[in-house]
Amino acid sequence: MKTIKKKVFLSLSLVFIFLFLILFTAIHYEITRSLLPVNSQMTQQTVDNKAREINAWFSERISEVATLADYSSRHHLSKDELFQETKALENRQSGVYESIRLVSEDGTSYSWITPSFLITDRPYFQKIKDTSLEYTISNALHSKEAKQDIIIILYRLPHVTSDNIAYIAAAVNVNKMQEMAEEIEIYDGTGTLVNQHDERAQSNSQLLSFKSSLPLLPEWQLVYQTTQKNLLRTGIHVQKIMIWLFIILAGTIFIFFLFQLDAFIKPIEALNKTMKHVGKGDQNVRSTITRNDEIGELSDEFNQMLQELYRFEEESITRNVRLLQEQVKPHFLYNTLNAVQWLAQTGELDKMEEMIEALSTYFRVGLNNGNTWSTLFNETEHLKSYLTIQNIRYEKNIELILDYQDELNDLKLPNFILQPLVENAIYHGIRPLSTDKQTISLIAFNESDTTIIQVRNTGIMPSEEKILEINQFFKKGDSKKDVVGFGLYGVYTQLMYSFSNQINMRFFVKNEECVVQIILPKGEFQNESTHY
Repeated sequence: MKTIKKKVFLSLSLVFIFLFLILFTAIHYEITRSLLPVNSQMTQQTVDNKAREINAWFSERISEVATLADYSSRHHLSKDELFQETKALENRQSGVYESIRLVSEDGTSYSWITPSFLITDRPYFQKIKDTSLEYTISNALHSKEAKQDIIIILYRLPHVTSDNIAYIAAAVNVNKMQEMAEEIEIYDGTGTLVNQHDERAQSNSQLLSFKSSLPLLPEWQLVYQTTQKNLLRTGIHVQKIMIWLFIILAGTIFIFFLFQLDAFIKPIEALNKTMKHVGKGDQNVRSTITRNDEIGELSDEFNQMLQELYRFEEESITRNVRLLQEQVKPHFLYNTLNAVQWLAQTGELDKMEEMIEALSTYFRVGLNNGNTWSTLFNETEHLKSYLTIQNIRYEKNIELILDYQDELNDLKLPNFILQPLVENAIYHGIRPLSTDKQTISLIAFNESDTTIIQVRNTGIMPSEEKILEINQFFKKGDSKKDVVGFGLYGVYTQLMYSFSNQINMRFFVKNEECVVQIILPKGEFQNESTHY
């Protein structure tokens, strides 16, 4: 074993060193050769995307002014009415527009708060005056009132108003677009919106500049500047991370591989060998691993599991046989036959025939040809015959209500699993009452990945202490039989065994009914064995 460890250690060391050198060389070469062009291209794409976003934002402003112009013409608004609409637009887009003015055909610019003035000498007015364009856009202007740069959208009204208003002049704040430009946050650079005549638009030998034009604003550019070092810094950082990850991963694999030779492979092989013997039916075999770690604990738990499994299997066989015996115990048969004799003597031949037929069905369905598994349909037939006998014997009127879809008729259940619950309901909840009319309901339905079965009965309700006691048993399963009764104990333990501990039971009172609820898993069951 020591020789194998040396060989593995030397082999793995050489492999990891070789792989490390190849990885380091390849990453360094690729970063030097291709990262700068790739990052430059990605940065330019980011700048172009942001430029399109700004251009689209400005296009929305043009659309807003166009909508306002169209609305004015369609509704034949006067100058004062149109001012009301411009004020509403300014309020809706607070901070977007520095102002929205109305311009007459002769170039007089009106505002609802400031004096009017002529714009006949402005290039954007001369351009729209001499052409048939719907709108023109000014170069960068500086607003003395707002003390900031603005861009004028001069939009032609489809029809001159009665007040001789022919244009809408919307002053858009450049600051809003500048804020969008500054949202570019990559490589510690700065994005800015500049006029092409601005010095910032010129290239800087110490910085890499990425520019993108704005179709709607030909005099403006979006410029992003950063250093070459910043573009390469991410790649170098990635290189370091990848190398450290490789070292950590390689070291972990290396140590794990050496450790597992003794710590895992041999114990697992021993446990596998033991399990094969168990699979062949040898109940005397046990794991012989003795260690003071998780492997040793696994071995101890494995042995305890086998012991509990064998004990539980033995108890299950005894329980199944006893459950069968409980259903055919002599006094039940004697009392039933005695009731038949009494009916014959009193001449109640119809009831006698009904009881004999119910008794026959009770034994035929209940015995189930010796099988330990039945169906929900067979269990309900068994309950019907049982209640028929009890109603005649005790002169009761206990009604059995079945509430489930036909698709659950074939639901597989352990044999005799529902009758003890109904028997408990009769003896503890119904029989002590003097009133005849009572009900026992069997409800079943699917919910998510489970099937829920409820046995409900009217009559005397249990105390809070009794409910708590039974639910504690369902939760822990460690109460004695005489505490919860043999019926509930047998049903719970049989279900736990049959469904591989994947069931839940609950006992409660709801709507003046005592309810025993069983939650079963859907799918194939693991313990469908027949021992007798």
